[in-house]
Amino acid sequence: MGLQIKITRVKCITMQDFSGSDDIYLKFRRPVLRAVGMGSVPTSRLNLGSYHDGISRSFSSVEFILGMSNSPMEFFEDDTISGDDLVGTISLTGLSPGNGQIFRISGSGATYEVTLNVTNSPGTLLDDTMA
Repeated sequence: MGLQIKITRVKCITMQDFSGSDDIYLKFRRPVLRAVGMGSVPTSRLNLGSYHDGISRSFSSVEFILGMSNSPMEFFEDDTISGDDLVGTISLTGLSPGNGQIFRISGSGATYEVTLNVTNSPGTLLDDTMA
């Protein structure tokens, strides 16, 4: 059994970039089985938009189905001048189903809140040996 994860909101508390906006993307260490409404499958990177302090974005179609690997969700700030900055990680190990789960992530001087809806997804979704 895997997890179905829906990102419903991302809110910037404190941005990382001092000269513009934070361009945030989500990365999985292993490709996800499906990214609903977000293009080709499998995917391991998804752009979530540009943020400034206090900016919040709601999503209706950012949904993932993960297999048994429970690969962590890693959030990065895209940086064209130097390497991308890790803003934070949400561990999916032990994550329980539930709606409106808020995770505060911090790293590289930035702080964000990420709201998830999590449900169990029936069946074997991803053969981890192939990821």
